[in-house]
Amino acid sequence: TAGDRVTIVDTNNPQELPANLSEVEIVQIIDHHMLAGGIATRTPIEVTIKPVACTATIMYDLFGVHTETMPADMK
Repeated sequence: TAGDRVTIVDTNNPQELPANLSEVEIVQIIDHHMLAGGIATRTPIEVTIKPVACTATIMYDLFGVHTETMPADMK
């Protein structure tokens, strides 16, 4: 929805993202694919791209010790 703050996960290819991408505020990209380019943001954002088998591995690493205490529905 226009004005939403979003994190793009498991892609950085604009062709794979919704057409209304320019209407939201992108705050972060977490991915394991090669860098495709073409995403424009309004401000600097956090980008994490690592050569691992899946994005879930990156997210687990980002959450770190908090994975032990976070609610099950967030895991």
